[in-house]
Amino acid sequence: MIVRKDIILIISVAISFILFTGCPSPPGDNVSTKPTIISAQWDIFEGAARFLDNDTKDYGQGSMLYLNNTDGLTPVEIQVKKINGAENNGYGIIFAYQSDGSYYRFLIDTGGWGQVSKINADGSSTELLPWTQNSAINTGYDVLNILSAVYNSSPASYDVLVNGTNILNFDGSSSGSLLSGGKSGFFVSIGNEASEGFPDTPVDVRFNMITPINYP
Repeated sequence: MIVRKDIILIISVAISFILFTGCPSPPGDNVSTKPTIISAQWDIFEGAARFLDNDTKDYGQGSMLYLNNTDGLTPVEIQVKKINGAENNGYGIIFAYQSDGSYYRFLIDTGGWGQVSKINADGSSTELLPWTQNSAINTGYDVLNILSAVYNSSPASYDVLVNGTNILNFDGSSSGSLLSGGKSGFFVSIGNEASEGFPDTPVDVRFNMITPINYP
């Protein structure tokens, strides 16, 4: 593996818009602990939860949609594909969400890179897996990937998988303390003016959650 250097719907949905710098700098470095609530970017389209945005004021930002789950301990699994948008900006899942300053995030991009991080109360992020190229990630646009996070109770830890391949196991020793329970959902990052093609080409990412709930 190579390490990179450089729902307006039901089911109690919350949508947060969060400032941060996009790839190749790791997303989440400047996550705001007081995000602005925005709903216009998310809808249901062709059977999927769709993020769609071509507003130039949103350059360099990210948006998450999280769902209220039953226990938060059930494995999180989603299907996701990116239709349009900058290649090097991440999209994926959030899990063990406690608040806007306490959750895990697993992102990939269309080039086959992946990153896992913990978002902290002060707005910083702790990289559990730095941006790393992995052959298990299907590359390109309009190409499906399955992202999963599985909580293990004994010993307490998480397995992070892409398309059935385990790419990371971590416990509390790598991030101060291990989060459990909470909510899960989707995350999309937006590139800067140089990398995106707004307004002609929007960022368009489609999600389906398989577990812990089937959504949409």
